[in-house]
Amino acid sequence: MTAPFVVFGLPRSRTKWLSVFLSYGPWVCCHDSLLGLSNIEGLVKLLAAPNTGLSETAMAFAAPVIRKLFPEVRFVVVRRDLEDVRTSMEAVGLHYPDGLLEQMAVHLDAVSALPGTLTVSFEDLRDEDACRSVFEHCLGLPWDRGWWETLADQNIQIDMPARIAACEVALPRVNTFAADIAAMMSPVTIQEEDWFAFAPDGLPLIWEHYREVGSYEHEVFDPNIPLIEVMAQTGLLQIVTARAGGKLVGYLVFTLSPSLKSRTEMQAAQIPFYVKPAWRGWTGLALHRESIRLLKEKGVKRLSLRSGVRGAGDRQDVLFRRLGAEPDGHMWNLWIGEE
Repeated sequence: MTAPFVVFGLPRSRTKWLSVFLSYGPWVCCHDSLLGLSNIEGLVKLLAAPNTGLSETAMAFAAPVIRKLFPEVRFVVVRRDLEDVRTSMEAVGLHYPDGLLEQMAVHLDAVSALPGTLTVSFEDLRDEDACRSVFEHCLGLPWDRGWWETLADQNIQIDMPARIAACEVALPRVNTFAADIAAMMSPVTIQEEDWFAFAPDGLPLIWEHYREVGSYEHEVFDPNIPLIEVMAQTGLLQIVTARAGGKLVGYLVFTLSPSLKSRTEMQAAQIPFYVKPAWRGWTGLALHRESIRLLKEKGVKRLSLRSGVRGAGDRQDVLFRRLGAEPDGHMWNLWIGEE
């Protein structure tokens, strides 16, 4: 069993103890990883690592997205009386805005209602039976009573002043992560955008694309913005985007030109195509289908589609075949400039 697991609870609910208890054998259980995340891709990378689990005090709102991305994930919810949580937090100098704990508890209720979730109480974690259930549910390993006896009476806590300071530093990143989660829970829309509407969100995503795929030797990535603007203004550039909750999560760009082979044909060539990892799958197909529909309306009769050799480019062959495209030789790249 290597599918990830996530334990959700409120602060002061033995989540730190559980992160130690569930770091057993090949398994590593991280505690409050939310503080180190700034986007959904970070969470995907973390949970995709073999034998990884999380024990979180503020991530229950993300559970539906985690289940969507990792259908085999196993969830545990630890419940503790809200007033007991509040009293325990105040004793160590931790204070949340009014209503926040109640909101977090609602998210825990929602996770508990998901099929396959194991729910235990804070008080249950004093007993061997409950700890055994959590251990076997998360790790899929035979119960090790000796391991539990070693940890059962240990009071494992975080450094609260350091944690409060870390929370303040992490808040902007956490807000960005929360926006990604909200986008993942929103429907994806596919639409054409002109360059000037696309550029504010598009240029940062283009750089993200470039960082993911890397560069060829001698390649200098420096988008020719003046030329792009001229092509956009003269109708020689088509940009189709994917947005989720307004957030740009993908794009597909074609250049349009008359054909050298036929005076009566317009042709289009695919250039950049990118979808953020968490949205990959049907989004790429939807981008291509809408692009093709729009290109037909513009009189284009022939498309050149390129499957790259960097990043996830090799997967595009499957996509192109699904669209009905046929292979047409190979494209090669030769540097003839100065060494």
